[in-house]
Amino acid sequence: MVQGIQEGTSNVVTAMQEGMSETERSVHYVKETGTVFERILHSVKQISDMNSQIASSVEEQIAVIEEINRNTVNITQIGEESLKGAEQSVISTNELAQMVQGVSEIVGRFRMAG
Repeated sequence: MVQGIQEGTSNVVTAMQEGMSETERSVHYVKETGTVFERILHSVKQISDMNSQIASSVEEQIAVIEEINRNTVNITQIGEESLKGAEQSVISTNELAQMVQGVSEIVGRFRMAG
C-alpha cells in the first residue's frame, strides 16, 4: 500500500512537473506572440505614416498640376491674343502699303503735270 501511495505520489509529481513545463512553454509562447504583435503594430504604424506621406505628396502634385494647367491656359490665351494682334498688324500693314501706293501715284501725277 505504501508503495502504491509512493508510486501515485511520484506520478502526481511527474504530472505536476510536466504541467509546469507546459505552463512555462505556454508563457514563453505568449510572450513571443506579444512581441510579434508589437512588431506587427509597429509595422502597421509605419505603413500608416507612409500612406499619410504619400497622400500629402499626391495633394502637392495635384496642386502643381493644377498650377501648370492654369499657366498653360494663360499661355494659350496670350498666344491667341498675339496671333490676333499679328493678324491685325498684317491687315494694317497692307492698308498702309495701299495708302503709300496711292500717295505715290498722286505724287507721280503731280510731277507729270508740273
